[in-house]
Amino acid sequence: MVTKGLTFLKPKQSLVGRLESLVDACLWEIDSETGEMKNPKFELIKIEHKIPTKLLKHRREETIFESFENYKKIIQEQYTEELFKTLVDLGKLNEGTKKHSELKEKSTAIDNFLRNIDVRLRLDGPFGRGKYKTYHCVVPFLEKNEQNFFLSQEFIRDRYNSPTRQARLQAGFPFGIVKEIEDGDGGFEFTNELISDKILVNVKGVALDFETQEWKRVRVQEELRDEPEEKLCSRFLNLVDAYNETFNKENLKWMDRRDYLRGIEEILDKNKNERLTAASVISLDSGENFLITTLDCGMNEIEVAVPGDDTDKRKVKIIHVCDQHELVEKLNALYSEIEPVFCYGHNQLKFDYDKAESLTGNFKVGVGGTKPLLEVQAAGGFIKRIILKGRLDIDPSPYSQHYMKNFNNKLDTVLEDVLGIKSKKTLTHDELVVQTALAEKGNKEAAFQVLYYAAQDSMKSWMIGEQLKYEHILKSKALHSSPARIDTTAKKTLCEDYWVNWYWDHKNTYPKDEIISLKIRLGDQVRKGLGTKKNEITFDDFCSIDYFTARIKKYVNLDAKKGVRKGVWVELFPFASIFKDMLERDDNIKKIYNQAFLTGDPKEKARLMRTLESIAEYPLFRLAKPNIGKKTFAAEFSLGMQGDYLDEYRCKATSVMNDLIKLLKGNVININQEAFILSDNVDKNLLCRLESKGLCSVVGEGVFLSGNKGSFAGNIGNQFVMQGIADYNSNKGERCKFEKGLYESFLDKVVLKGDLRVGLEYVAKKANQLRLGKIRREELTYEREARKDYDKYALGARQRYISIMAEQQIKKGDLISYEYNLEAMMEKFFGIVTNENKQLLKKFKAYDKSRKAQEKNKCSGELFEFNLEKVDRPSIREGTIHKLVNYFCGFKKNSAGHYLLNKLYQGDCSVVDKIISLVNIKRSLENKLEL
Repeated sequence: MVTKGLTFLKPKQSLVGRLESLVDACLWEIDSETGEMKNPKFELIKIEHKIPTKLLKHRREETIFESFENYKKIIQEQYTEELFKTLVDLGKLNEGTKKHSELKEKSTAIDNFLRNIDVRLRLDGPFGRGKYKTYHCVVPFLEKNEQNFFLSQEFIRDRYNSPTRQARLQAGFPFGIVKEIEDGDGGFEFTNELISDKILVNVKGVALDFETQEWKRVRVQEELRDEPEEKLCSRFLNLVDAYNETFNKENLKWMDRRDYLRGIEEILDKNKNERLTAASVISLDSGENFLITTLDCGMNEIEVAVPGDDTDKRKVKIIHVCDQHELVEKLNALYSEIEPVFCYGHNQLKFDYDKAESLTGNFKVGVGGTKPLLEVQAAGGFIKRIILKGRLDIDPSPYSQHYMKNFNNKLDTVLEDVLGIKSKKTLTHDELVVQTALAEKGNKEAAFQVLYYAAQDSMKSWMIGEQLKYEHILKSKALHSSPARIDTTAKKTLCEDYWVNWYWDHKNTYPKDEIISLKIRLGDQVRKGLGTKKNEITFDDFCSIDYFTARIKKYVNLDAKKGVRKGVWVELFPFASIFKDMLERDDNIKKIYNQAFLTGDPKEKARLMRTLESIAEYPLFRLAKPNIGKKTFAAEFSLGMQGDYLDEYRCKATSVMNDLIKLLKGNVININQEAFILSDNVDKNLLCRLESKGLCSVVGEGVFLSGNKGSFAGNIGNQFVMQGIADYNSNKGERCKFEKGLYESFLDKVVLKGDLRVGLEYVAKKANQLRLGKIRREELTYEREARKDYDKYALGARQRYISIMAEQQIKKGDLISYEYNLEAMMEKFFGIVTNENKQLLKKFKAYDKSRKAQEKNKCSGELFEFNLEKVDRPSIREGTIHKLVNYFCGFKKNSAGHYLLNKLYQGDCSVVDKIISLVNIKRSLENKLEL
């Protein structure tokens, strides 16, 4: 028998495929001597679908048998009728036509199914030990609504009943070993074995990245803002004719200027000449490094420095092509030649694959020249997973959002976090656009710059992918999920999937209730969630770190301590440690634990422990249920009936929490989820002991700017870290270029360079420039694209741009552009209240005072009442820049320090020394109180 490894699996969706239980699988030959994976091929494998019953006592068996026989009878009648209709239709067609062959295949499949219905549709079992048994209804991939309607409630018919899940479990997806039977009728045999870690770590991986030109969306709203409506209509109709667009002129009756502008933009954007200019394919260990490009740099190969080491230069071969269509054809051929197993790229699952296919329609780099497969799309395309069929994709961009504590998920940020390498891009996005335009006009130096940039970006992706490969292998095996799904799926969902699959392996069935919807009562600290009673929480809303902090806050002060402080970044994983012996019964989970303890990289340990902590959330959730029985807990997790496991785990939890209370008491500077910033005088010996037990991972020591709870920035070994503070380069939120630049410079001066004086002087200087009108208008203009129609926002939404959208009746896709006057900007940036808000605040205070007096009179029984016209409290901003500056100072409102900060925001640099002096006095008093 030939040994093959599985990397892709998808049940067929056609009626013939479903009736014959066919699964499309990609199998790679595994060389027994070298361990090489080669000659991948798509095969059709038969995998029976199994619908289990709940774990039930013997007395319910009659109901199960009766329900199954009824279901079988109805299915037989339905498909007998379907066969008759198909044969009638078949008799009306001429032989040799495509339709005739399709119906012939369909009739044969139905006939075979009906002839063998006793084998193809049967009830297997019972399975299990003791008085609780389960049965399996074995069926082809029939319609789920038929099962929901005809099978009784003893069968599990919810979303766990999935042919894809069953196929993955039976085949050992994604790394199952399959034996090809060469004698007899052939076919494939599942071995319940997985491809070894050693083989998978050493298989070939390549990184792919595309460069495009004219990718920005066409915008004409600003340019044509003052154009008369008649002229806009004429422009729109001319474009409709020029590009042969389908348009009903009756629609002109209700169109206004906004509709014309949107229509002009849509036509121009649809017909813009967006194109691929380069594709970089990099595999540093094999030396297969290529640039396929339409740009001419005058060379057949270039030398590119490996990021982080300018002395290590690698040759990258250049393949010249005429256009993007030839580029993709060459790329398809190159992938068929290289045959990589792993494919790396930054944001490839959402962007690169989709872009290459949409622009050319011929992107076929999957195994056997297959096109990319859209596996998941949700939230209007915001969440998307597109994979290469048969290959294993690793995308660090979404992976960093789930398993790393980065302030953004950009390529260079992830590279520094994973490998500790700082390597800035050789071109900015704006420079890349300019250089590409020059290169397309024949400038060879510009072409070289673009190609060097492209190759180095792919090198970064390859280096990150190779570093993350092993942990993806470990997690994929444990979770029965492809690496791409690990990257893009929430940890809570993967946790639920793990325990559903665990149930099948250990109990031959699925949980009787959906895990994600289970509820428990936790006490007064629980917020009421949707569809829950008071003090109730669902597993979907349950968070292990929230549970932990809720129980230690009586003994540990978790309030943030503002200011710049030396500290230690520690990430806590208490429950992965508590349930270690329970989880390690799974060999694949045990490997993750072993790697977490063996690795010398604290960040890799943290990434692995986050997976384990998320899996431990479900047993913790059950443990936290106040009235759960001891036998119920032990039976659910197959712990046996000999010991008191419920009390044992509760004792472990108490012991672990006591250890962590000792560590945290008096040492907490700030926290953000599992990340704790502890003071630098924390007991290092205790910290080392707890780390050796797996309770935590010490990421590093450094200097931190601590703000409100959950918000801090720091410098760990010259790496900038930030949590709870929005990335200053992000387009989210309401921030102009002036604001972003001030954020970045202040954090750089205070956190990275450790010079508060320079930071405060810089703020004073920029505030003075703003006050004197010396800041360029474009730096103070707010621009954003509307993500929704103006009337789709929640009634309570307070963002400034939402009220502007309502005034202008902005629709989704329109460009919003607005400015603030100086007084409003001083309030927005620095919290200096506008005169209008001062007057409103004065009125509100008078109203509030009168209201309280009236309530007091009513309580005392005095017959004194007068009508009050309600006055709402004005919305006064704290000031975005002031909030950041005050993270360092920690001054209270209306204090002397707050008064000095207001003078600083007026451009007065002379108060800097006084501010620093006040801060030092405040810190000294805080330290004495702590002692």
